Amino acid sequence: MLGKLARETTINGIVDWVKERRGHRRIANGLAKRGCHVTGLDVAPAFLEQARHNAAASEVKVEYVEGDMRLLPWTEHFDCIINWFTAYGYLPDDDNRKVLSEACRALKLGGKLLIELNNRERILKNYQHETIVERDGNYMLDRMHYDVLMGRNYVERLIIRDGQVRQMHFLFASSPILNSPYGFSRQVFGRSMAMIKMVRPST
Repeated sequence: MLGKLARETTINGIVDWVKERRGHRRIANGLAKRGCHVTGLDVAPAFLEQARHNAAASEVKVEYVEGDMRLLPWTEHFDCIINWFTAYGYLPDDDNRKVLSEACRALKLGGKLLIELNNRERILKNYQHETIVERDGNYMLDRMHYDVLMGRNYVERLIIRDGQVRQMHFLFASSPILNSPYGFSRQVFGRSMAMIKMVRPST
């Protein structure tokens, strides 16, 4: 997968802003091993510290920066921005649009934004409206509704931990939300990858 990602991108200046649940910065450190100049972004200092440790252990150089993808500290800096492991689409619409506009500002003219999304067909094939997960006597209960036209999964989550109850609502996007004349989406490794070529309006 990393080799294919490296081929999809220009190797000079890549920012990876995904908080990877399957390993701290496996994508960023892996691309750095393949000769890419990589910057990693996250809001959580603990994730960044672990990522730096893993980079040092792998003997690769990655700049890790604490920050919010809705307010990037760069302008026309990167050839490519990567958002992986379905980290896009969990915010309200205005914030999701802010993420895209910030990526556009941080990219060089003609740069690429790669976003991995949940694939709609894969979601619907085994869709469950309710799920219950139990670990060590604690429970997580999800009730879900999928909007096929918008490609959004709406989730009502109830967490019961140590006798305390917490409730939250969120949504996440699948591939149709980014289908547009400015880019394309296709399946890669059973997931959906949206690649958008960022073109700024002329002034």
